[in-house]
Amino acid sequence: MCGLVGQWRLDGEAVNFDALIHAREAMVNRGPDDAGVEQCLNGSMAMAHRRLSIIDLSQSGHQPMKDLANGNLLVFNGEIYNHQELREELVCSGCVFSSSSDTEVILHAYRHWGRSCFSRFIGMFALALFDQHKQELLLARDRFGVKPLFYSRDSQQLSFASRLKPLQLLRGHCQLDSQALGQFYEMGWVCGSDTLIEGVRKVAPGSCLTFRADGHCHVENFWRMPTRLAKATPWTDSSVDELDRLLNDSVRLRLTSDVPVGVFLSGGIDSSLVAALMAEQSSEPVTAFTLGFDHPDYDESRYAKQIARHLGCRYEELVLSPSGLLAEAERVFPLSDEPLTDPAMLPTSIIARLASEQQVKVCLTGDGGDELFLGYRLHQVMERFRRLEQIGPLAARAMAVLARFLPAKRYALIRGFLQQPNFESRYCYLRAMVSGPLGESWQALAQEPFSRTLNSSFGATRAAELDIRSYLPEQLLSKTDLSTMQWSVEAREPLLDHRLAEFSARFAVPDLMGKSPLKHVLQRYLPNELWDRPKQGFNVPVDDWLRGPMFPLLDQLRDEWEDDEWLSRGKICELVDDFLIKGSTKGNFIWALAAFVSWKNNLQQWSSKQAFG
Repeated sequence: MCGLVGQWRLDGEAVNFDALIHAREAMVNRGPDDAGVEQCLNGSMAMAHRRLSIIDLSQSGHQPMKDLANGNLLVFNGEIYNHQELREELVCSGCVFSSSSDTEVILHAYRHWGRSCFSRFIGMFALALFDQHKQELLLARDRFGVKPLFYSRDSQQLSFASRLKPLQLLRGHCQLDSQALGQFYEMGWVCGSDTLIEGVRKVAPGSCLTFRADGHCHVENFWRMPTRLAKATPWTDSSVDELDRLLNDSVRLRLTSDVPVGVFLSGGIDSSLVAALMAEQSSEPVTAFTLGFDHPDYDESRYAKQIARHLGCRYEELVLSPSGLLAEAERVFPLSDEPLTDPAMLPTSIIARLASEQQVKVCLTGDGGDELFLGYRLHQVMERFRRLEQIGPLAARAMAVLARFLPAKRYALIRGFLQQPNFESRYCYLRAMVSGPLGESWQALAQEPFSRTLNSSFGATRAAELDIRSYLPEQLLSKTDLSTMQWSVEAREPLLDHRLAEFSARFAVPDLMGKSPLKHVLQRYLPNELWDRPKQGFNVPVDDWLRGPMFPLLDQLRDEWEDDEWLSRGKICELVDDFLIKGSTKGNFIWALAAFVSWKNNLQQWSSKQAFG
């Protein structure tokens, strides 16, 4: 795991090396073990790198890495889990290796297979590769967007980085994108390849961008969510066997490391399954890290402890103390590339720090199980409504009439849902009620051309695909990357293996709903009484936090808010007063706005010209 940054001066001028090194050192937490810089094209192309050594701890894995056969230059953040199998295949084709690093495998794979090599990788990665012969720069990102990659270009230069801050240090100017800001207010994140910064974009998950010196950019998607089969495969005992094998192999690959590997264990289905498969394959006890809450409605640590004991894990638990939350938030907020609206970033950060203190540099997580195997309640809602619409439009109207007899808030929610014009709008409506600071407009993901790229039709599978394309990379994985890499800990997600996505696409919705396939496998490794309970999710008592130890964030929000075309300071004060005086339960929305204020304040410091609009 690492941090990368680079620049290509399209006007032929030399890259400012001092600025490049300064940008690289802004990512030292992503790679404290080694640093490098390299140039080509008489200095008009330069790359810099910060390394967190996980595989091949020697200097043989130093980056940027150059292919001595053709001069190609590579910087890479992530892990190619199947690099050993690819190495064997490449050696049989005549390739000669000088290290055991997966970085060198990428260079040989590109030389041998070209851009098609990316579809062969099983892993998480964000990389920049300069093809010396073709005079082309390739930016590529893994299928699910586990690792971030930002870029910016104009007529004079093309800059790229793992994080927004080093990119801004190279660009020097900063202007908020008004349309993207509207999306953020609606959803709690920015959709697709856009960012909150005008002129800065993200490489989309599963894509490779090829840039030429004349500024032309070719976009190629090397993977997309598979289209669900019209005739589903029946779910049988052999399906459980196949999924068991796939899960075991996914965990096996992600246990590849030259440093200690642990697991973040919440006690839920996903992390418990990962921990069980790790214990099955490990010769030594697995180290499990769990965070407890002093609030009983949110604490699952007792379940995690029972599971760890059953699996023979070395159990490390930390109970979250409210007294340190404000300091943790003030430390984490400025690190975000874009405002992270999920307050679970704090406990994730704290548990990553615990792993770092125990000298565990790699931890497996349970991220991805809900998205691939329909685990969210939102999936159930969208599927039920799809079935209701199949009955006929009168059924939806009857639902609206019956909803009038429900409590006012529930009626307003259902009425708003039914008034949305299409599926994407309804999905966005429900997601925004959870994540969006405003929760009043839900059109972001319904806009073309984004919705045209979806493969699923309607119902739960389309909602899950929207989750995978938007919520997963922009919220969940961004949170995990930020929270772990600040402590120089690498998080790995065995449930986000594309082979599992392709497996799930073969089956009907009823066979997948509620993560039923994962439960079938889990009961082979853990007794049902240890995990079979209602889904709780990784939630946090954000309302209590903001009314208690984190109250100063509310004052900061009111004092430092600057009016824009979407929200005035008066509206912000009204939201806060409703929360404090009238007891509204909009803590998540207020948290998101507080994160935005902190992020915006720090963004001004990142821009060397201090030109902020």
